[in-house]
Amino acid sequence: MRARTPRDLGFWLAADRLILPPDAALSHATGLVMYGVPLATTGPRHWSTATSGRTRLAVRLHRVNCLGMTTVVRGVRVLSPMDCFVGAASEMSLLNMIQVGDWLLTHEHISLAQVRACASTRSAFRIRSAAEWMRIGAESFRETSTRVILRLSGLPQPEVNMDIVDAAGQFVARGDLPFPRWKLLVEYDGWYHERSAEQRQRDLLRREALERLGWRHVVLTSQDVAHPDRLVGRVWQMLTVCGYRGPAPLFDQVRWERFLAAPQRKR
Repeated sequence: MRARTPRDLGFWLAADRLILPPDAALSHATGLVMYGVPLATTGPRHWSTATSGRTRLAVRLHRVNCLGMTTVVRGVRVLSPMDCFVGAASEMSLLNMIQVGDWLLTHEHISLAQVRACASTRSAFRIRSAAEWMRIGAESFRETSTRVILRLSGLPQPEVNMDIVDAAGQFVARGDLPFPRWKLLVEYDGWYHERSAEQRQRDLLRREALERLGWRHVVLTSQDVAHPDRLVGRVWQMLTVCGYRGPAPLFDQVRWERFLAAPQRKR
């Protein structure tokens, strides 16, 4: 390769294939990245093979009895999305499993039935536990985190990316986490909302249209997600303004920390 060739993921995958067994297919977190899941590409690259023998490489090479179904993605063989998810689950926190599961469900790579049927792997119990929290429709990891935080607090569960229409049935907006009963919309704003004048203008016009229909907003940032008790308080206060009369939330910090904890490796 020329010195100026970018040393990106594609470069290293091509290098791996020069020495890996012919049947090797990407798997685990690396396979999920190839399907588009927004995970970091740092760390070891994961491959799986049904070939015996040793390969001295700076990769994680997993030996399996059968590779099962594979797909060619960008010229590279990859295990099925479900097999990649099951493999990666052993190294993911419960929250990360829910985030990735939401993404795969929303993009129709897997089904909830597949996840719930997972009964013969080392991470089967954790995967089935995560399935109880997964929802189709989540479009970002932050949305999933926010929804899990609200559920842990005992507040009502919002819808996920619901279309909001006016009295004539005309589309007005797509809401991240709406509470239609109380006409409250919880949304997460990324950094681009602050840096793009065009995006900010669209957001203002959209918000005005929703306010004319009687909707109120709670706009969250990364700082809110980093302080879940504060996030819960903001949503609850606005829900009460909108007419919610349920009990005050009680955020389960201990359980939240368990959701964030990496799985313990068995010795």
